[in-house]
Amino acid sequence: MLRLLVVDDDEDLRLLFSVEFSASGRRIEEASSGEEAVELARETMYDAIFMDYNMAGINGLEAIRQIREFNTTTPVYLYSTAELREEGSNLGIYPEDLSRVQATGYVQKDSKARGKIEIILKTLE
Repeated sequence: MLRLLVVDDDEDLRLLFSVEFSASGRRIEEASSGEEAVELARETMYDAIFMDYNMAGINGLEAIRQIREFNTTTPVYLYSTAELREEGSNLGIYPEDLSRVQATGYVQKDSKARGKIEIILKTLE
């Protein structure tokens, strides 16, 4: 059984994630902030963490950076409505930022997100 942590300050999105991906006995725990995610990740070993980027307090990149100070093995995926920035663009998230904090990957919150996350979860099972 996979044990997952979903981190998002939007309660509706956390609920949607839980409903969509709790199939097959997956255990999904929730955090509403980056600070709470760091605390839970320190206490619990998850099979994967899905971290929103834009949250009050510390953002998703900073939360991942802090988690990586004590856990370098759990896959941590940043997800956001923002696109990955292309060279010369001022919009989105820089791929170098994902590398700098050792994020495992990035999932854009769009119409294809559910399928992408399902593929990630299938590879972890």
